[in-house]
Amino acid sequence: MRRWNGWGDDSNSYPVKPAARAFIERMLGPGTSLPEASLDRVLSRVPPARLPEHPLVNATALERVRHARGQSLPDWLAMRSGEFGV
Repeated sequence: MRRWNGWGDDSNSYPVKPAARAFIERMLGPGTSLPEASLDRVLSRVPPARLPEHPLVNATALERVRHARGQSLPDWLAMRSGEFGV
């Protein structure tokens, strides 16, 4: 299943190798870690849906969060830090 806050499948994890991290830091400089938001924290900040209930529309907080952003790098960084624009 797609990660709720980024690219890829939840069941796969690919840590960055030390040599790759060193190369990136050499080319771009040291990075600044973003705070990583938990799904529970994000869901607690989602306001109530404004759509009327309909059998063909799922307006739960979880579904709205899963579809609130795209797959671009800026969207991914925003999701990782809990910014969903909802």
